[in-house]
Amino acid sequence: MHAFSDDLDEIYHLSKGFPTSIFADGKAKLQRAEAIFANIPEDDENYDEALALMDQISFKYFVLEGRYNNACGADLYYDYFVYDNVEDQERASELVDFIDASLQKMPLDLQQRLFDIRVIRHDELTDRTEDENLMAKAYSERILYFSDQIEDDPTWVYFMVGQILDLSTYIPKDTLYEEYTSYSLADEWQAIHNNEWLDEANEDAWTNDSFNSFSFAYAAYALQKYDDAQPSDFGHENMDLTERPETQAYFDDLFNRLSFN
Repeated sequence: MHAFSDDLDEIYHLSKGFPTSIFADGKAKLQRAEAIFANIPEDDENYDEALALMDQISFKYFVLEGRYNNACGADLYYDYFVYDNVEDQERASELVDFIDASLQKMPLDLQQRLFDIRVIRHDELTDRTEDENLMAKAYSERILYFSDQIEDDPTWVYFMVGQILDLSTYIPKDTLYEEYTSYSLADEWQAIHNNEWLDEANEDAWTNDSFNSFSFAYAAYALQKYDDAQPSDFGHENMDLTERPETQAYFDDLFNRLSFN
């Protein structure tokens, strides 16, 4: 669902909602799939493939339903999933509790945009990010991945929320679908990114990507606002907000515009 607008704040608000027609259409498609599957005998040569597809369809509907309920103001529920191949399941369970407690500090509107949260082996996360230093990754489907090696560091949780904030405004500029816009791609952030986050001495720095710099800047701002701390308190050197007045002013204004607590 793309809400074309020149106002990124308007896009942010519009991207949260689900028309009831979309939810109803998803339910109808699930029921049609279930009816078709019910008529496939177990000895059919295509049964296993059909079963796998049915599992995918059911899961996608489950995610749609969860996102819809959270976005519409129902009691918040997150689907936490720890992959079976994570070796220390007890630590992963503790990590889930830590992530959940950290998310509860976030603005409610951002909490309501989440649902599917996963803990994955660090090497498998690195395969996705192509950067072993990144401990978390968000996708536009609102899926959050956290490394099983993450410490009790709220910075990474807030970093994920910052990515969701930015992804909520990531849309095509027009129906040609050739150019995209978002908070991190807008001229206002690009100027701040170049002034305060771009590391010309280290071309491999992951904050040289404005998507990452915006998200980490949100994390630094949230850390200061909700935990009275700075990234360096958790080992993130040269990343403090106190050294970036333009970033501070930007998020002061953004939080005010979006009515974040």
